[in-house]
Amino acid sequence: MANQMEQTKEMLHMFLRSLPIGSFFNLVSFGSQFASLFPQSRLYDDESLKSASEHVSGMSANMGGTNLVDPLQSIIGKFSDASSDSNRQRRIFVLTDGAVDQGQMQQIRQFFGSTQSTFKIFSFGIGDGASPELVHDMASMTGGSSEMIPSTVDMEPIIMRQLMRAIGLQLENLKVDWHALKVQGDPAIPTSLLNGDAIQILRTIE
Repeated sequence: MANQMEQTKEMLHMFLRSLPIGSFFNLVSFGSQFASLFPQSRLYDDESLKSASEHVSGMSANMGGTNLVDPLQSIIGKFSDASSDSNRQRRIFVLTDGAVDQGQMQQIRQFFGSTQSTFKIFSFGIGDGASPELVHDMASMTGGSSEMIPSTVDMEPIIMRQLMRAIGLQLENLKVDWHALKVQGDPAIPTSLLNGDAIQILRTIE
């Protein structure tokens, strides 16, 4: 657990150093309870970066089990209240080394299913104890992306790949025009494409 906590703290420091100028951010620690660093998201500048970096350096794994429903509801509720920032991209990066029971997993799915998609989640599962189901579903249900990170790999390329997906250009409402070609079946086409990602569509032409 200690090694995973140090890995999480290293990831957070990388994130903080890589945020784009002009963005707003906050840090939310979660376990059986949750707590935010700032009352509201803060402009990314030297002062807020210093406060956040010091906060991350002092983190310890002392918040109990994994409860994600309450912090996610709180974060997304604040998105809804910030009507003046409606044109801003809203991105949530979730770092977890744990799992949730099926009851909480169902709550998360129901919550995302009933929430307007004004945000995307980019999730990371850290170490062997992280639930692939939890990490994947949070991202896929919000149009984001997920990564599982074993404790033995170099984290920086994975973090930068996710950051580029989150802040880069994205294609929405994708469609394929087959023109006069007759294609067997109804190919499943993703509705969006994140920066740096690719899709491959294989169909049989009559």
